[in-house]
Amino acid sequence: MVSAGDMGGMKTDLASFFREAASHSPLAEEAMHTAGHTRLHAVDSELLNWVLVFDVGGSHISAGVCQRRELALENVVSSPLPSRRLAQDFIELLFALCLKVAGNPDAIIGAALDFPGPFNYEVGTSLMHHKLEYLCNVNLKTAIAQRFGYAPSQVRFVNDAAAFLLGELSCLTTAQLHKTVGVTLGTGIGSAFAIEGQIVTSGPGVPDGGEIWNLPYQGSTVEERVSGKVLAADYQSRTGKQSTVAEIAMAAASDPAARETFEQFGTHLGQALNYAVAKFCPQTIILGGGISRSADLFLPAVARELDGSGISLTVSRLSDRAPLVGAAVSWFSQGPGKHASASVTCNALPRSGTAYGKSMAQIAPFRLAPFFSPRPWGSLDLSPWYTQKLSAPIGESWLTGKDCVIDTGEFAGLTLEQLVDKYPAEILGAEGMRNHDREFPLLVKLLFPQEKLSVQVHPDDEMAQTVGLPHGKTECWYVLTAKPGAVVALGLHPGATLETIRQAVADHTLEQLLNWLPISEGDMIYVDAGTVHSIGPGSVILETQQYSDSTYRLYDYGRPRVLNVDAALRALKLRTDAGKVTPVHHQGYDELISKPYFVIERHDLAKGETRRLENKTGTVHLVVAFQGTARLQADGASAVELEPDRAIVVPGSVAEFTLIAKEDFVGVQSMPPGRMPQQQPQ
Repeated sequence: MVSAGDMGGMKTDLASFFREAASHSPLAEEAMHTAGHTRLHAVDSELLNWVLVFDVGGSHISAGVCQRRELALENVVSSPLPSRRLAQDFIELLFALCLKVAGNPDAIIGAALDFPGPFNYEVGTSLMHHKLEYLCNVNLKTAIAQRFGYAPSQVRFVNDAAAFLLGELSCLTTAQLHKTVGVTLGTGIGSAFAIEGQIVTSGPGVPDGGEIWNLPYQGSTVEERVSGKVLAADYQSRTGKQSTVAEIAMAAASDPAARETFEQFGTHLGQALNYAVAKFCPQTIILGGGISRSADLFLPAVARELDGSGISLTVSRLSDRAPLVGAAVSWFSQGPGKHASASVTCNALPRSGTAYGKSMAQIAPFRLAPFFSPRPWGSLDLSPWYTQKLSAPIGESWLTGKDCVIDTGEFAGLTLEQLVDKYPAEILGAEGMRNHDREFPLLVKLLFPQEKLSVQVHPDDEMAQTVGLPHGKTECWYVLTAKPGAVVALGLHPGATLETIRQAVADHTLEQLLNWLPISEGDMIYVDAGTVHSIGPGSVILETQQYSDSTYRLYDYGRPRVLNVDAALRALKLRTDAGKVTPVHHQGYDELISKPYFVIERHDLAKGETRRLENKTGTVHLVVAFQGTARLQADGASAVELEPDRAIVVPGSVAEFTLIAKEDFVGVQSMPPGRMPQQQPQ
């Protein structure tokens, strides 16, 4: 092990460090090749509002810089822990990450690191023997300070679960901060408690140190009953397969054992939270960590166990970035004798337009490649829409899915989620940032039903939020093609009750209660959340919806898929506003639908015709072609080719754009609601 004294004299100039470290640090080697582009910032009052932040995990370290005023998080990178298990290599990796995200550490006011426990956070010494054991008893505060050229007071530490909770609390309003618990779900289980935005480690209802992992529970401890390793072991006992949690989650769409494993996990988690947290009487429990990415598989079970407790259950808004933001909150709010708190209020999401960001004017419209989603009711032949050879029946082509890859412009190769994560304000626009919780608001799909879809219900916003989901799912269907006899089911016959519906599900007669409507090409159908619905075979439908995939199956014609009857009945509304919508004709375009979550216009252009649109909604716009091709041109940006069955994203920061038809063109423009964009004469 290396002592603090051994760390002296490590600080070198930038070039010397690269030469010295490249032989054993891949990250430093990469930085060496880009050293000419690394900015060595001048020390000024603006840059001194930035702090280095590090999230230290069991296998990786993430790093970034975070700004004081708005907690704007920038330049986030991640690297595996060094292959050589030496404290010196660990410190060198931190320094390499620093150079990659910030350039000169002298231009940053300090460094905040979140670490798992046990750890002496005041002194800066790890007490862990079970992981990162080579750091045990090393005074990291002194070692990091010497390597970075800081005073020890410029290096601060915070518990990783506390950092996660502080990051999440920065997203909440003051009224939501009374009592909150953060729970991180990974290989183990972490926790932190807060009152009025301040981390507490003792007091009424707070377990010792705010830790629940080691509490005695069901003959063992909480962590031995609820954790990633337990979930994986449960799945292995059911199937004999040794799989990671991520692999089990991916299998859940078609593997009943995977779904049952997550259901059991949710039940145990809910029971453990009731036992370990209920006495604290929190308003909110926020779930984070890697397993929370699969929250839809286990949250309903957790909610059932917490039913009646008055606790609101929610999933992390910031995901992996929460601990980094929380480390910054800890740094900026700590002083002598103070606890870390989230009293620094902010939006806590990645921002740009700063010293580390990209100018808003530089994000041009871009096109997305579709993402195909297999479904048992789908088709092996999507022609003439798509010509790819398919190995599984495709039910949906996601045109604006978060996993859709950008295939034009300077961001080609990134996914939509990655770009929105990096530049949310530029993509979503000012109104989108305010109205849509800083998430991409609309999911647009093409549906190819060759068999009946399941009879299903989607939750509304209120119900979704009770089970930890950010919002519900209201949608609409625009019928692109329909064979004779094509139908959709929309709502129930008059007189249906929850009791008769439940009995009809049991008797396999639910179809008789459904209101089946014939459909034709050009129909627009509104399906608000809570509507019982299905789609029959023989049509191709453009679906636009709130960005959510929360679906409760009520009936599935005997297919071997999980039903969610209880949840569906809770979400179901006997009366809704669902039905066919009559278009409104305007000069030059048709308004197909205008509802609280989306506005959709149809544009028909003859070959060579141009149409200039002004963005007056302050939100992101989506343009989808389904006949002919066109170019979409924004001022100061390269034109983007608009091809059938693909979507172009027009960022909210783009004020005006023009459609230029290369041939007879038909397409739609979709946007979250706001003041409608107005056409301007050429």
